[in-house]
Amino acid sequence: MVIEDQKWRKESDNIENGITSAYDKATVDYNWRKTDSLNLIEAKSIIKQYGYLGYDLVGESGSNIFWTIVQH
Repeated sequence: MVIEDQKWRKESDNIENGITSAYDKATVDYNWRKTDSLNLIEAKSIIKQYGYLGYDLVGESGSNIFWTIVQH
């Protein structure tokens, strides 16, 4: 989940900063919204099944990654 999440955010940053991107802005914006929507559905499902993924369930790194998804 976080790989796609970060991919589109980084591509957007590249475009905004004049760095070459393999995608145009419309493609990046579309995929960013799509990824956030799909991640929201998955995050809700995970929370419903397991509760919030804290350190005790997935470790510090896993919990921090999940928090990134929840924030977006």
